[in-house]
Amino acid sequence: DVLVFCVRNAETITIPNFIETIEPYSFGYCQFLFEIKIQDESKLRTIEKNAFSYSNIKSITIPPSLIDLEEGWCKNALYLNEFKVSEKNPKYSNYENQFIIGKSSSDKENFDVLVFCSRNVEIAIIPDFIEIIGAYSFQGCNKLQQVLFLDDSKLKIIKNNAFDNSSINYINIPYNVTQIEQKAFFSCIELESVTIQENSKLQKIGKKAFASTVIKSFKIPKHV
Repeated sequence: DVLVFCVRNAETITIPNFIETIEPYSFGYCQFLFEIKIQDESKLRTIEKNAFSYSNIKSITIPPSLIDLEEGWCKNALYLNEFKVSEKNPKYSNYENQFIIGKSSSDKENFDVLVFCSRNVEIAIIPDFIEIIGAYSFQGCNKLQQVLFLDDSKLKIIKNNAFDNSSINYINIPYNVTQIEQKAFFSCIELESVTIQENSKLQKIGKKAFASTVIKSFKIPKHV
């Protein structure tokens, strides 16, 4: 029931329906990998962290059974631009063919997590109902120009490595954000400006959150 390893010269793969877990690095360094097909009848429940790390995967399907995309599942999958999410999936959904959104817990009725962003995005408008920007969700988005938040944004947490190695050059942190986790903007070598309101609810900035950026000034709000 576990997929442990895939040959490194694979190009298009169909996951057997009996597989329930894709383990870390099982597709790691598959430089010819283009597409992973997962059928609606699949029993796949979990994709673990680093499953596609340093592969060239460009397309993936999320079946109805999948309920756990582990933190870091998309780490270093820098060419993953296309995805299909089954409408029958209770945990994840496709949002405007740009984001995979999810629920932070099984008892949640509404989607509140931005799980993944297509790696070729240029302008990302974060939906106002999103409370968490997930780990590695924008990692390696090297065409990213703007990240925009609506005035009534409910965003509270920017998870670790969320924008790691992206091309973002400016961000205005929404008022309701309380945590920016470690390496959230790590190695964003074009990031020059971060705006945080004086009355922001921000309480925690994780280690190396803004390391290896070109920020010229930074103001710490009162609640940190």
